[in-house]
Amino acid sequence: MLKQDVEEGHNYSTNKTGERVLQRCVQKPANKPTKCWGELHEKLLVNTLMHFLYSKDLLNQDPFGFIPLKSTTDATMAVKDFLDEALPKGKF
Repeated sequence: MLKQDVEEGHNYSTNKTGERVLQRCVQKPANKPTKCWGELHEKLLVNTLMHFLYSKDLLNQDPFGFIPLKSTTDATMAVKDFLDEALPKGKF
């Protein structure tokens, strides 16, 4: 591959028969949003919202699964601890 080809946006690949095929790199217009920017915006929005909810203590601490450091394993352990306390007292 020549330096000129790289600067002009050429790309070489091989086809099924093993021949080198010259491909032209297509650049997207800068003014159109891409999937990457949408995902980045979504992550920033979610992080900002979660920070606000945690800092104002507006989020219930009991749900498991979508809260960081609270998995289904934690939920199972919470049920086990509850039963360990309740069974000796005759509640179940």
